[in-house]
Amino acid sequence: MIQNIIQQSRTKIDKVNATLIVTSDPRTKLFIPEALFTGAVLFLLNRYYAGFLKGFGLDEMAETHGKWAADYLRRLRSGTFSEADLAEGKGRLETQIQLIKNRLPTDSSKAMAESSVEQAMLEAGAVPAQAHDVAVTISEIVETSEHGRD
Repeated sequence: MIQNIIQQSRTKIDKVNATLIVTSDPRTKLFIPEALFTGAVLFLLNRYYAGFLKGFGLDEMAETHGKWAADYLRRLRSGTFSEADLAEGKGRLETQIQLIKNRLPTDSSKAMAESSVEQAMLEAGAVPAQAHDVAVTISEIVETSEHGRD
């Protein structure tokens, strides 16, 4: 399921947007390797699901996941990001998917999830329209994956 989401992301999220997440210097123009691209997508997906949890009123869980995502982003940007970090990101994402697996999305949960991704993109240096587009794209990818229901 997570691999499916990542694969869909490869065709819908470009490396320019992923680079904004990976680098803390928005002036840096680099061609990111696949592992960093995947790490950026996992970060955005974790932010999405943390927002989704918040939209259901599960603020404490959302905050815990949000703090983890901030630490993950720090590691992603550190230059020492590893396969173990990718595995951890996938595991964390799987945990979040399981938490919401049996919940149907509401307007509030979807709006909070998209807002969380949009905010992450803005903090990374995206312009508002770009941040919104990425947030909607992540939301569409998650919706087509039916929130973890295989």
